[in-house]
Amino acid sequence: MFYTGGVKSWIAGVGASCLLALCASCSSGTSTATEPASQALAENGTDVADIASRIASMTASFASTTESTRLKLSTVRATAGPLYAPSGCLVASHSSADPSQLDLAFTQCDGPWGLSGLAGTLGVVESQSPDLVFDAKGLVVNLATVNFDATAHIDFEGADRTMTWIGTLSGTTARGRAFNTSANLTLSWQLGGTCITAFGTTTGEVAGSAVSSSMRNLFRCDSACPVTGSISVWATQSSTPTDSLALIFNGMDAAYFDVAGGRDSIQLSCGF
Repeated sequence: MFYTGGVKSWIAGVGASCLLALCASCSSGTSTATEPASQALAENGTDVADIASRIASMTASFASTTESTRLKLSTVRATAGPLYAPSGCLVASHSSADPSQLDLAFTQCDGPWGLSGLAGTLGVVESQSPDLVFDAKGLVVNLATVNFDATAHIDFEGADRTMTWIGTLSGTTARGRAFNTSANLTLSWQLGGTCITAFGTTTGEVAGSAVSSSMRNLFRCDSACPVTGSISVWATQSSTPTDSLALIFNGMDAAYFDVAGGRDSIQLSCGF
């Protein structure tokens, strides 16, 4: 199982110490004025990056308890159920419309790496290469509603797993904002491990505004929010993230970012 008291205690300790350090460093420089444009950008960029990394980690979970050296439908079907709670909340069956497709039906499932509130059906098919193709319509993930198509390729080296996940996503964020984005992510973890690390980018729109993000070393265990790592977000798709907002994660449900004259904060959707 992915849930251990030791990991939770460690996360709590790290989160508390990081929060104290963060408060100490910003106590004299926190901005007293709200900056709506920057705040919305920070919310939208982190929300979409969080959705993409969660969806990708759900894919990764199907190769987290097996010693198979190839991700295939039989592997997904055999490993999916035990990872999600409560028992029986996830049912795998072959599609009646397409016997080559495996349908994974979630009913209010919680899973590894902070996945929670999963509801809806995920379709999985094998491609001609040793990859799997995933798609879903109206899948609920941590209060966001997501439609997506993605291809996953996983490299197996001993207990180490590295996945390249490329997809397009649309839907509604946990804040109720419409979004569409493309994502190119790399996730790494270990067989039977309790934590996963994500790197990568998203590019698209949230609530009609262009938003791009870059995540670095986003380290998630079984808490709702990432334990460590950062996400940079910027507004113009055609630009580089030179003037981006940088948000650092510490396991808490709030993050701070620098603005002119001090710092602003947002509540993270992972804490909803």
